[in-house]
Order: sequence, then C-alpha cells, then structure tokens
Amino acid sequence: MQYVRALLQMPREVWIAAGVGALIALIVAMILMRGGRRRYVFVGASSSTELFAYQVGRVADALERIAYERVSTLREAPEPERPRKAVASSEAVPSSEPAPAHRVSMSMFGR
Repeated sequence: MQYVRALLQMPREVWIAAGVGALIALIVAMILMRGGRRRYVFVGASSSTELFAYQVGRVADALERIAYERVSTLREAPEPERPRKAVASSEAVPSSEPAPAHRVSMSMFGR
C-alpha cells in the first residue's frame, strides 16, 4: 500500500492536471456519444412529398425499361455483315432507315 502514500504525496499541480485531463476526456466522450446516436426523420404526407415520390417512381420505371431493352438487344443474335460495294463519291446512297427524332424520349417531365 505504499503506492497509495506515493500518490497522495504528489504535488498539487499534478492533481490539478490530472483533474483537468479527466474532465476534458469526459466532455469529449459525451460529445462523441451524443453525436453517434441515430437520428430518425419522419416526413409527413404532403403534396410535395407525394409529387417527389411520383417522379422518383417514373424515373425508376424508365430505368427498368431501358435496362430490359438493353438485355433483350444483347440476347439477340447479331446480323452477319454484308460486303459493301464501292460507291463513287458523286453518287448519293439512299438510306433505308428513317432519321432519328431529336427529342428526349425518357424525360422526367414527359416533354
């Protein structure tokens, strides 16, 4: 029990420093515990949340549609390439495919 006597005979400055250190450690521990709690946010039903949920659903449906189209095109067998004839630059080659429409087909707002 001699170590207890040695602790009691320490100078006052050591005890003050130990007390301040313990107080700071306690404050830091309280801040960390308070900051680590889980916070839950409850959003009530309103017109803006309903609109947001509707638009997010539309985006999700469009993404699923795009993904399924991509999968179906990858599963189809590719057509063999046909040899092309040499065409003079003065001759115009008519294209059999229609020109693509320049509009956003999967717009979020249906435009």
